[in-house]
Amino acid sequence: MRYIALEEAFFVPELTDLRPAHQRLMQLMRPEIGARYAARLADFTQYRLPEMDDAGIDIQVLSLTAPGLQIDLDAQQAREQARFGSCGPPWNPWACRSICTPAPRRPIAGGSSTAARNSTAQPGAGRPR
Repeated sequence: MRYIALEEAFFVPELTDLRPAHQRLMQLMRPEIGARYAARLADFTQYRLPEMDDAGIDIQVLSLTAPGLQIDLDAQQAREQARFGSCGPPWNPWACRSICTPAPRRPIAGGSSTAARNSTAQPGAGRPR
């Protein structure tokens, strides 16, 4: 059986300066909590994959973290920034490098089937048996 974690948060670091609501949220947190939050939301290899393996999670359904794109933006800016955080066309180098590449055999929306065939990663490697 595969284990799927729904609505796992992520953040695109390059959007930080463009999102005043995100900056305000980070200022409300204690610095050590804000630093942990910021490091993990934009990470997919150092923390996220090992923690998924430790918890026995095979798949995460990723959602852009709050505050969402509806805050501080007009409709056109929201569309552009939503595309920037996507693995799909138009291709965003950060998303492809950070989200789609680290574990291409873990099924994710927008992942590359070619990369998955060429990968040696094993889904669910840390799941208790």
